[in-house]
Amino acid sequence: MENMYKTPKMLAGEESDLCPGCMQGIAIRIIYELIEEVEIENFQILPLGVDCPEYAMGWGGITFQKPAYGAGSMSAGMKRINPDKIIIIYQGDGSANSAGISDTVHTANRGDSVTVISINNTCAEAQKPSFSAPNFSAFSGGFQNMQPPNLNAFSAMASPGMKTAEIIAALPNPAFVARVSVHNPKEIIKAKNTIKKGLEKQIDNAGYSFIEILCPCHKSLDIDIEQIPHYMESNAVKEYPLGVLKSK
Repeated sequence: MENMYKTPKMLAGEESDLCPGCMQGIAIRIIYELIEEVEIENFQILPLGVDCPEYAMGWGGITFQKPAYGAGSMSAGMKRINPDKIIIIYQGDGSANSAGISDTVHTANRGDSVTVISINNTCAEAQKPSFSAPNFSAFSGGFQNMQPPNLNAFSAMASPGMKTAEIIAALPNPAFVARVSVHNPKEIIKAKNTIKKGLEKQIDNAGYSFIEILCPCHKSLDIDIEQIPHYMESNAVKEYPLGVLKSK
């Protein structure tokens, strides 16, 4: 029988500090699978921001750069100093799309040749207890104790979550912008293929890539883990459509 799955070598024996059931582990695994499959040797993973995996446990012992919110600017500098190095930014929506939105947008607008993996998990980890700007709950910012469906009581102050991918796709210089999810096997395969395209843009020196991954935090949304796939299909992907928004 053919072995259809194996742990990436750099993650063998690693222990993660993510919450049980968190789908960010899938996103991290995909990145490492692609590093091995594409045979990327000269790379710098991240700057890890101040998001959920901020302690960098379970990342294969790589050396990290950890700006607070300015990962976009820092990564652009790293790429300009080391143009042959593949720079992969892994950020949550707290540091990338809320407190650090200016760095994210300006780096994209310049078209710096880096690859951004932006995790949209609805919450700003460093600013507990708060939702992030691009959350699924139609409440842009605020406290997590206002849990769905209680947010309906605040409809007068609610607004759609910010769609960062669409904002970046509207800029002239980004080469590749997409939104994916990892809530079922089919979408995981699509996500891997999409992230690979983003990495290839950088390998070919074609410019800036931004891939948003819908990866809901079941704790902040107060949802049982087994309900996440249904929640994604009936809520998140309707508000945040999946697919490639820009490719050039």
